[in-house]
Amino acid sequence: MLALVTAAVALTPVSLDDPVLQSPDTFVSETTRTAIAEGEPVTVQCLDVSSEDASANLVCLSEGEWQSVYDRIAHNRSADRRERAITMGLNFSRR
Repeated sequence: MLALVTAAVALTPVSLDDPVLQSPDTFVSETTRTAIAEGEPVTVQCLDVSSEDASANLVCLSEGEWQSVYDRIAHNRSADRRERAITMGLNFSRR
């Protein structure tokens, strides 16, 4: 899923009674489904991931879940940069 949001992302907010959330072509996280069922105040945003090989056309998560995804991406990018810097430093020191 991280690869889905690394490019420019356009999340679309949807209302809690939007039929798209009930569509079999839409993935809705269990956390979001539970929040909706329990009447909790939740902001749902969907990402269009439709393609021939996708199992769903939309991925819908709560605003907090999307934030967690973004935070994870930022952490992974930071770790990747750190790993590259260490590797470059080791390679340079061996010369």
